[in-house]
Amino acid sequence: MAKQIVCTPDTCGGEPRIEGHRLTCANVVLSIDKGRVCSYLKDFPDLELEDIKACLTYCANQRCVNDKPVSFCFRCELDVEGCDNLDNEEPVKIWEKAQELLRSLEQFCDDNQ
Repeated sequence: MAKQIVCTPDTCGGEPRIEGHRLTCANVVLSIDKGRVCSYLKDFPDLELEDIKACLTYCANQRCVNDKPVSFCFRCELDVEGCDNLDNEEPVKIWEKAQELLRSLEQFCDDNQ
C-alpha cells in the first residue's frame, strides 16, 4: 500500500515528503533518472513503486501550490518567496521533470504488464 505525501513542520523543514521517511518529493524526482526507477527502489527497499508514483504525481500536478506546505521543496522554482539558497544553485522546474518521469514510468509499466 502506497504511503501518503505529507508536510509536517518538524520533518524535512516542512517540505512534501513520503510519510514515514525523510525523502521529500523533490529528493525522489531529482534522484531518479529516466528508466532507473527499479535501481532507486533497490536502494530503498521499504518503498514501493506506488510511493514513487505518488511523489511524481504530487510534483507533476503542482499540488504544493494548492496544499500550501510549510515549505516548498528545496530548489523548486515554485517557491516564489525564495528560501535561502546558500549553495547558489539554480531553481529547478521539478514538476517538468516529474511529468517526464511519470510518462516514462507509465510506458515502463505498460511494457512490463
